[in-house]
Amino acid sequence: KTNHPESHVFTFEKKMRLSIKNCVNELTEYIISSVAKVNHKPLFIIAGGEIPVKAIDNNKGGRNQHFSIAMANNLSLINRDWAFFSIASDGCDYIKGIAGGFISKQLIDYLKTKNEKIKSYIDNTASFKFHENYGTHLTCEEGTGINVSDIYVFVVI
Repeated sequence: KTNHPESHVFTFEKKMRLSIKNCVNELTEYIISSVAKVNHKPLFIIAGGEIPVKAIDNNKGGRNQHFSIAMANNLSLINRDWAFFSIASDGCDYIKGIAGGFISKQLIDYLKTKNEKIKSYIDNTASFKFHENYGTHLTCEEGTGINVSDIYVFVVI
């Protein structure tokens, strides 16, 4: 047997009309069941699609920044080291120079010790502020110029 990670591909099939909550639930259900199937082996999942996010008030953040923190609560149920990345394929997640955001089990555990509530950032669509506060923006200076779809990457070790 090898220690190579098991790989999976997941897409939201014509689900642009799904709410962000439904997208979060669908993807985390897939991730959690995949983690259970591989037992304690590493796992790598690539997913794609574009989830709907409408900012409220004057808060900033693109859909990838928002989606990454929206996944946090559900993914926190996984009791292994993991990371989740949400990336704009063109390198621009609404704000120039920002390609998306990431979260990890390590960050979630840290936030719990500080009694920090991610939910308030999600409810107020203040994902830019969250990623700025915790250094979890994914940056891209030039961008790719090619907007195909958003890319979601989940890794568990």
